[in-house]
Amino acid sequence: MAALLSNNAEAQIASPISAGAITITLKAGQGAVFPSPTGSEWFPVTLYNLSDDIEITHCTGRSGDTLTVLRGMEGTTARSWLADDGADLRFTEAVFDTLVSSVATATTFVKADGSQPAWTAPTTTTLETSSDFVAVVGSTVIEIASGTAVTLPTLSAGTDYTIYAATDGSLQAVDADSAAPAGERKLGGFHASAGASEIVELSMWDLTWRPAAPSPRGMTLDPGGGVWGDIYLIDVGYTNFGYSRNGQQIADGNSRPILPATVGGDGTTLCPSASWWQFLDIIYAAGKRYGIYEELVSLAYGVVERQAVGTDPVTTQHQAGHRGASGMEQATGVMWQWFSGVSATAGSAYLDIAEGRGEVYASNMKAPLFGANWSNVSNAGSRASIWSGAPDLSSSYLGARALSDHLNLQAER
Repeated sequence: MAALLSNNAEAQIASPISAGAITITLKAGQGAVFPSPTGSEWFPVTLYNLSDDIEITHCTGRSGDTLTVLRGMEGTTARSWLADDGADLRFTEAVFDTLVSSVATATTFVKADGSQPAWTAPTTTTLETSSDFVAVVGSTVIEIASGTAVTLPTLSAGTDYTIYAATDGSLQAVDADSAAPAGERKLGGFHASAGASEIVELSMWDLTWRPAAPSPRGMTLDPGGGVWGDIYLIDVGYTNFGYSRNGQQIADGNSRPILPATVGGDGTTLCPSASWWQFLDIIYAAGKRYGIYEELVSLAYGVVERQAVGTDPVTTQHQAGHRGASGMEQATGVMWQWFSGVSATAGSAYLDIAEGRGEVYASNMKAPLFGANWSNVSNAGSRASIWSGAPDLSSSYLGARALSDHLNLQAER
């Protein structure tokens, strides 16, 4: 049924009507300012008086100054009205629902506030909506109010969660590796921290606020809101998942990562090394990119400066003092991490430095490293870096981390 509207449609009742009347006669000539519905069309008419009594009716037909109406609509009660009481066309909730339904598609998800994710964490273990939003679940349009609670399970450390909406407007989060609840729609997600099992606030994402990468899992947003970083270092199996995971074997020269299909991998064959080149292929295959120095500095801020873990960490995990304020784990003092910025001085000869994929005409070609490794105690920190490593270097203390641009599809609201 289509809802009709018109501007400044105001009138007065010409003669008293009872609670059971289905027609309303307006004062002479006033009906012309109202629409003329046909078929399934209708428009809302709010009846009111000086005592602030209100009744919403739905007009399904108009003949001159006479309205045919459905009485006591939208939670109001039909009652008697006197001559000179008001009869105005006002925007009502039913009109809004009808308009939303007319433009909504299966992918509709619109927040009242596009400047933030749809979720907020009042505490480290509770979640609720940060603003009103409208979404379609199946063929049902749901309206969710700001402050609506998201039902959470007991959170597990280092785990991704997906938030689903049901047709009744209820919201729940489930382990991202679990099957989707029947009949519900995925609207967002978050990560529970390794170590404390707490919501990583900057990991919260929704359908219009998320990393640009194909998978938003295992990522956290820089506090400045410009870039997402993997929470964990790239692990050996990263290629087969495309996102960072807790409790996995860190990829390095001794534990080489799986070769991506984009460069001939089959899901099990390992990269020939853990060089800058190999991690570049892995990161690009996941739809992500290397970070630049300034981005890593910002993501790592909040670690204990000049602190290293002392021994090879072996796996991705939380290590006290090595988590950035963004929620990025093992940010510094754990593994040197390749990042963007390969450079070289003017060439004097070809260098066999690209691992068999051509040669580079340059002198002194170098790829930068960030953060320091487990033994670099006094060197480690959120601005620690080395700019003298060759891009084909591979070692047990060299790893990598992927980043992604921020995507906000409601930036204008």
